[in-house]
Amino acid sequence: MLKLLIFLLLLTSLSKASDNSIKVKAYYTHGNVQIKALIQYPTMTYKIAKKKTGDEYNAQYISHIQADVLGQTIFDLYTSPYLAKYNRFKFTFPYKKSYKDIKITATDNKGKRIVEIQKIKTGSLKILPEVQPSTIEQIDYRKGKTQVWGILSIEDAIKVLYGSKKIIDEKPPKQICGYYNGYMTLPITTDKNIKSIAIFQDHRRYPTVAILNTAIEQTNQITLNVSTERDDTYYGGEGNITIILEDTNDYLHKIIQKYDVSGYHESCHANEVKNDF
Repeated sequence: MLKLLIFLLLLTSLSKASDNSIKVKAYYTHGNVQIKALIQYPTMTYKIAKKKTGDEYNAQYISHIQADVLGQTIFDLYTSPYLAKYNRFKFTFPYKKSYKDIKITATDNKGKRIVEIQKIKTGSLKILPEVQPSTIEQIDYRKGKTQVWGILSIEDAIKVLYGSKKIIDEKPPKQICGYYNGYMTLPITTDKNIKSIAIFQDHRRYPTVAILNTAIEQTNQITLNVSTERDDTYYGGEGNITIILEDTNDYLHKIIQKYDVSGYHESCHANEVKNDF
């Protein structure tokens, strides 16, 4: 009986530990380091917090993700509860010979930190290129312009972040698809001279999903998993994700990413939702 109790306690402790962890793969490819990461954290959205505790401000989520190599920040992401519960994300950055490992720090909205350090794998390559990576101008979107996370409309949130800067409408990408109570994979690729990216989603009480400080002298390739949960009463359905790219000339490039989410008895076929019957 005692052995059984010890075994159950061990399982419980392992389960709790696995709910707060980061898994990282870091490897060299075509002159860059590609990072694939998974943050396991018991996210509670505003909607669920309201239902369970009576107060939406009891929500818990990862609010900041930062990646560093040799003390230099190469990825800087401020987030909301609207990323996937088990948040997977990818990004790349130029490889430098002195880079041996990468440190990823995830901080939740209560200030608790989860840290993971992973060695960068270079395979059997003997001669590796020396590239000078771009620097990131770090703006703390949890200390400055904090009101953006509580704004109720996308248009007003953009004004709070960027004021009256000129907005240029860009060609929309192909529609993406996701499953109800799951996530959508959102890829974002930018040219050089983009210093920040802001992501907003409709069907949300607070539409600001994430804000990134990005590397200016290089292209940016980022993939995030955005939750398909809605704050209204519908399940599934079409919607839009608004992406704002801020360039170094203080222009804003606006991209409307259409999405479709499957409901009951539906599933994704490529980028479209179809009935299973």
